[in-house]
Amino acid sequence: ELSMARTLEELVIKLSADNADLKRKLGQTKSEVTSFTSNVKRDFADVGDQIKKISPLIAGAFAVVKLRDFAAAAIELGSSLADASQRIGVTAEALQAYRIQAEDAGIASGTVDSTLQSFAKTFGQLQSGIGRATKQLAALDPALLASLQTAQSVDEAYRLVADAVRDAAEAGDQQRAAAIAAATGMSQLLGVLKEGPEAIDAVTEAARRNGEVLSNETVAALDSFGDAID
Repeated sequence: ELSMARTLEELVIKLSADNADLKRKLGQTKSEVTSFTSNVKRDFADVGDQIKKISPLIAGAFAVVKLRDFAAAAIELGSSLADASQRIGVTAEALQAYRIQAEDAGIASGTVDSTLQSFAKTFGQLQSGIGRATKQLAALDPALLASLQTAQSVDEAYRLVADAVRDAAEAGDQQRAAAIAAATGMSQLLGVLKEGPEAIDAVTEAARRNGEVLSNETVAALDSFGDAID
């Protein structure tokens, strides 16, 4: 029991720096989460990669249960993010940034995930030179097709499409912007694509600064922890 408390304690401390998304998942208020993590920190002399000592408070049965509940929700969230990001082929941080940007535009996170997953499949076809999207882009924007065929990741490919859509929209060619989004299977994200790749960078930076995303390292740790106790 004490060993488990130490392990969960490390998990909670790790989450305290970037727990905004976790707060929404848990349905807890900022004050509750802040108070809980502050109490945990206060009871330890040195918190780093290793927890050097455990306090009587954490050793108590109630605290262990609370830690378990908190950690269980954290593990569920981390595992969900890890699974989704792996299916799509982007990092967990990138996926969360895409979701935040889209949600700010009134697009549900589920729509973001399904659209990006479809785009990842289309990206694979583009790189192989097959499929309807390849034929459409060859006629619509050969330069974009060539760039997509040499892109190294789904994230890079998404940014290339966003750049092309933004350029078309800014040139006043809304029909072309919509056609590019449609050809790549991302019509549902047209509004955010028009903001260009720079918007993704800005959202990512702001989300990190405000603690609105779980880091890639935290997501990986949560996922690994969940696998270990399953």
